[in-house]
Amino acid sequence: MPLDVIVHHQELGHLSKAAKVYVREENPYQLHEEAINKRAWTLQECILAPRLLLFGGHIMWFCQHKTHSDGGVEDWTFDVDDLERTRRELQIELSKLDHTGFEAESKSKGPVNDNESQGIYDLWHRLVGAYSRRALTWPSDKLPAISAVAMELSRLTNGDYLAGLWRANLPRDLLWTTHDSDTTRPKTWRAPTWSWASINDHILYKNPPPENATLLAKILDVQTVPSTSLGEFGELNQGGSLLLTAPSSHAKLDNEDDRYEWSRPWLTPFNMDHGTSERELLLDMHSRSSATEKNVSEDTVEPKDAKPSEEEPFGPTNELRLPDEVFIVFIYGQRHDVYRSFNTAVEEEDTAQQWLMWGLMLKKVTDSPAGEQLYERVMSFSQLKINFMTSFFPLEEEFRII
Repeated sequence: MPLDVIVHHQELGHLSKAAKVYVREENPYQLHEEAINKRAWTLQECILAPRLLLFGGHIMWFCQHKTHSDGGVEDWTFDVDDLERTRRELQIELSKLDHTGFEAESKSKGPVNDNESQGIYDLWHRLVGAYSRRALTWPSDKLPAISAVAMELSRLTNGDYLAGLWRANLPRDLLWTTHDSDTTRPKTWRAPTWSWASINDHILYKNPPPENATLLAKILDVQTVPSTSLGEFGELNQGGSLLLTAPSSHAKLDNEDDRYEWSRPWLTPFNMDHGTSERELLLDMHSRSSATEKNVSEDTVEPKDAKPSEEEPFGPTNELRLPDEVFIVFIYGQRHDVYRSFNTAVEEEDTAQQWLMWGLMLKKVTDSPAGEQLYERVMSFSQLKINFMTSFFPLEEEFRII
């Protein structure tokens, strides 16, 4: 088996002094496989503790400055969510808050501005990814089991918390996705479909819109209905909704051939993302393997056994069957390229604009008692290339998502 040789070397002036040499078998230590790191409730205990001593396959010490393992030798540790870096960054931010008294000052000023808080929201996205891998005995604990972390994030941003998302970062927060296009929901309602808490699967925030992307959607109204003393951080009653207006398009899929061809660009991103190095590839393999593990909950749905055929290399393990009618809502856009296309019908050149788009796919559900059309989230998409003629751009429409 391959061996690692670790040499600690120190130069003192013009003299060199060799220290200890350790020789050991290469044995990657998968931190996320420890039993304590598979339970949802333990994440906030680990994340919020300034110092942590973990007794598992190894004895590990974590604090704001260092990570050490028993024996003094650092292993090639696999943490598919890079949770330790996330924990350390959160602890640093909380230390700043507590030492500067920023909390009292920020409450008088309102929510922290986007530039100051975007890094904190990105940190939250990583936490959601790590949290959503973990098992819950009671599905209704999905939001309560991360409520303490959410409260701390609320202190940092002075922002409103909405079913696992943040009002000030809502357009970006809506763009969560999963490893597989098909998702599993609990048997009983837990959160609106626009919230990642509404499903049992591993959540990802990947390929977010860049800072210079144009926000195309406008959030008109969003509300949730708390049901416990934890308020907005705890369990919810059914009834929350999100109202937005955005450029949109829709399609009706009348037959299987149309469905197959039309589905291709939407399902392609659910392929395995190969890394650029051996370590990244292994991490990706671990990530996908972990994503298929079923949660220890009373209503977990077994993943389908079907695998993509050779004729459908883009197909995910659990492939979504799209509704007969879908609505495409464009939330962010970025002009990607301008090119000339020759229109043979009129024998003239038309200028077309190619855009990279981020947004949501929705489906219709029954009308509300008031006669308003309601929608549910099907999936999100990112960096989708779409060509628009200069004379045409999708019209804005209004959608209430439940």
